[in-house]
Amino acid sequence: MRRSNHSSPDRFIAHALLALAAATVLYAQTTVARAASVDFEAPPTRIVYDGQADDLLTAGLDQQGLLVAPAPPDATRLASFAERRRRAIHQNWRGLADLTTPTETPRIAGVEFLGVLAARNGLPASGFLLQIPSSFNPQRPCLLVTATSGSRGVYGALPTVGQWGLRRGCAVVTDDKALGMRVIDRTASLQISAEGAVQALSPTLETRAAFPHALEMAHAHGSPPSEPLWGRLLLRAGEVALRMLSSEYPNAPAFTPARTLIVAAGISNGGGAVLQALEADRGRFFDGAVASEPNVLVTGAPTLYDYATLHAMLQPCAILAEDLAQIPLGVIVAAGAARHRSWCTQLANDGLVNGADVDSQAADARQQLLRSGVTPAALRLGAINLQLELWTAVTATYVQSYLRRPPTDPACGIGFAATDSAGRPRALGDAERLALFADGTGIAPTAGIRLVAGPAGVAPDAAQAMSYATARCLRALAPLTESAARRSQLKARTGVRPVIVLHGSADALVPIAHSARPYAARAAAHNPHFRFHEMTRGQHFDALLALPGMRPDHVAMQPAVDRALDDVRRFLEHGAPLPPSAVVE
Repeated sequence: MRRSNHSSPDRFIAHALLALAAATVLYAQTTVARAASVDFEAPPTRIVYDGQADDLLTAGLDQQGLLVAPAPPDATRLASFAERRRRAIHQNWRGLADLTTPTETPRIAGVEFLGVLAARNGLPASGFLLQIPSSFNPQRPCLLVTATSGSRGVYGALPTVGQWGLRRGCAVVTDDKALGMRVIDRTASLQISAEGAVQALSPTLETRAAFPHALEMAHAHGSPPSEPLWGRLLLRAGEVALRMLSSEYPNAPAFTPARTLIVAAGISNGGGAVLQALEADRGRFFDGAVASEPNVLVTGAPTLYDYATLHAMLQPCAILAEDLAQIPLGVIVAAGAARHRSWCTQLANDGLVNGADVDSQAADARQQLLRSGVTPAALRLGAINLQLELWTAVTATYVQSYLRRPPTDPACGIGFAATDSAGRPRALGDAERLALFADGTGIAPTAGIRLVAGPAGVAPDAAQAMSYATARCLRALAPLTESAARRSQLKARTGVRPVIVLHGSADALVPIAHSARPYAARAAAHNPHFRFHEMTRGQHFDALLALPGMRPDHVAMQPAVDRALDDVRRFLEHGAPLPPSAVVE
């Protein structure tokens, strides 16, 4: 119940008043009178959710509703922010969580603020979401500060660490790291805002596009690139959240770091943002932190772009050295084996693999990946990576950001567009544009947007984006990206506070040997309360556990993340000892 300690002592009356307020303002986007609006591009919206028809955690869907596949986009429905929000929460649960296992997904009443923090003090504008459950106690406040995973929008941490905070009565603030589905369509003179609205293109922006129907995406084309700033963005979101809590509860003592339990948590890129924030936190804002499968870089480790382009070059061939009948989605590779055999031949012709025949060439490609530090368990998931076009998606996005190439002159001729049945760029439909906020992950292919490529003078299409020539071009640019990627490098100085990092040995996107292991080795030397849990059957995407062949070899990371957050909170509130660092079978 919001503000239960400041209203009538009769709990029944208080709940009735909350329900009445929710019925009055449900889905209405009202401005915030007392919020620290100076922090925002425009006053954030404030909506009360009653926990019945709609709620903070599942948008009124519960687990059964989350399991149902989304309907095709509909422009009439998605013109409503309420519908875009419900679809966004639905899609983020389906994209991030293991829904095949019964999960506690109660409907949680409370207040939600949504806005865009203004660019200021060297930081870009970023999406901001503050959720205050009705169980929040302003006399014993706790705040979970998180950044979205991957390149997702503001609801992209809700199914992972956000749900933990809401279920335990903490306010949860989420920053989107200046990413999400901010999309510019110069051909149509339209842009998609951080809240998913379709707007006319700002007259200050030039209208020239790389090719007809080319789309610009925040992660690839944002200026300045936000990756080195993720930690500072997270700190900013936490500081703004405290000011907004003070505004929301004017009769309570001011919310400060000294009287508020503040924990940072995130997974994947969100985990990397958390570890960045700890290093940027000179004033001891955070009491503790949890980071799972973090994309983190330390001295001596290869950059994400380096190992991703190596995989993009070698894995289409190396996959033939796996037992395709025994690995997830191996049957799809077997059905298209001709393409993979041709890839091996091209590698051999360029002197990049050894072997007199395709089998020996594939074995050599696999050995090169193993020598780079990838585990055999991670390579078993190679067919999934290839089916998702994962390596090209990552490298094509990061290279534009690192090299700061203008959208009209993309590196390796790679662009982003909706495509027709032949893989050629086409215009987005009205319903597709409105669905980007909900369906998109911030990195193509996503929400109907695909990677397309074409050398100078050649019309781009999807097939060229996935070609050997494109992979070779992206790999050749690796040395040029090194300095930009190293701007996010950390010293692994967490401060003396409870910090738990988790990572799966089978992570096929962010290899544990390149990220959490070297980070943990350094962090433990400086922080006696640092713990590292290596999950032997953990991999990067819990949602993939629904695929055939994933179980029992792989397990969800989320239960371990929940336990780690509980452990950090018990340590902070009761002095309970943290579990030791361990390899967890």
